[in-house]
Amino acid sequence: MKIDYHCIECGKLFKISHYSKRTLCDECLSKHKKKYIKKNMGEAKCLYCGKLFLKRQKKHFYCSKKCNTLHYKQELRKTQRGYLKTCPICNDKFFTYNFSMKYCEKCRKTKTISRLTGVEWKNIQELIFERDGYKCSQCNLNNNIVVHHIVHKSDRGSDNEDNLITLCSKCHSKVHNEYINQHLIKKGVISNV
Repeated sequence: MKIDYHCIECGKLFKISHYSKRTLCDECLSKHKKKYIKKNMGEAKCLYCGKLFLKRQKKHFYCSKKCNTLHYKQELRKTQRGYLKTCPICNDKFFTYNFSMKYCEKCRKTKTISRLTGVEWKNIQELIFERDGYKCSQCNLNNNIVVHHIVHKSDRGSDNEDNLITLCSKCHSKVHNEYINQHLIKKGVISNV
């Protein structure tokens, strides 16, 4: 049940519920809240962007959630281990926690690293299977064959016919295991035995 009440500050008529102890209208209440915040909490400087803002809590250090997140990420980069890498496309340096990340965010977002849709890839696979006679190009088996990129997609390999061959699942595993070992030897993680 709502009752009419007069604001004790401005005299304006406003409605409140019958059990409320409120004595100020919405406008006067918001003014008092701002005064209270200024008096008790004060203005503060955002730790990330330096903008002045009114603190709503004593432990309030950022003007927005965005600044809080960006500052946290910046501090995390200083304290945690990560990798400073150079993008092979645009030669910009970028920071990442993912060891296998090769390209900067800008190049990953643009269409410089092309991906085919499922239908397009199925058509190319069928074309390569026909070209290679539905057989593994290394051992000539014709079961469990897959299309393999000679130059891997992660190394900027294309989906052109000259970069694709058919392999059985056994040969495909061997090729990838050799590739992983070569990659680890090149990075110095394991030694060449």
